[in-house]
Amino acid sequence: MANKQNYVKKMEVKNKQKIDAGVISDRFPTVAGIVIGMTYYHNAENPILMQRTVNFFPESHAFFNLECMIKGCENGGFNLKRIISKQIKDKKKVIKGEMSCKGLIGEISKDHSNIEYEINIDYSKKTKKITAEKTKKTTAEKTKKTTAEKTKKTTAKKTKKTTAKKTKKIPAKKTKKTTAKKTKKITAKKTKKITAKKTKKITAKKTKKITAKKTKKIAAKKTKKITAKKTRKK
Repeated sequence: MANKQNYVKKMEVKNKQKIDAGVISDRFPTVAGIVIGMTYYHNAENPILMQRTVNFFPESHAFFNLECMIKGCENGGFNLKRIISKQIKDKKKVIKGEMSCKGLIGEISKDHSNIEYEINIDYSKKTKKITAEKTKKTTAEKTKKTTAEKTKKTTAKKTKKTTAKKTKKIPAKKTKKTTAKKTKKITAKKTKKITAKKTKKITAKKTKKITAKKTKKIAAKKTKKITAKKTRKK
């Protein structure tokens, strides 16, 4: 009865572990099938204990902890989960290796058995096509974005340069015109002032000369008349 109870408990634990591991199609959607070929070895005159092949399908549980074939082995077995996960990640089809059982049989030490394994993984063609199409789309979208960003940057730079050149040319022309107008007005005002001053000086000198001549003539005439009268009286 005790052995049966222990066996039932072990099976319950194993079933729970399988459920927790999930299904291959969910965990590894790119995998169409897995075949594990194993040769068991044990410490005996005939070292080869048995040969075994285990098949996994997309609907199978992703539980790769295979039991040790030695009776009475506790907490042993060959867990290939990490190896298979890495193989799928690296997209390798075939991988080979060795593994020892770490369980115990009473007082017997570890490494009482070991296996040589060969794992063959078949990847689905549909998923390859889908992933290829997705990668193409993503790369195309990325290239479009990058080209769009580059064109925006280049056009922005060009527009900045052209606007800068135009703005430089326009104010330069305006400043030239305004400065020319201002200089013309200033020079015109200065010339008017200078000519007005010169004409005033010239006219003042002329009037002085004319008045001086007139006064001289008048004085000469008066002196002549006075001398003429005096001579007549004598």
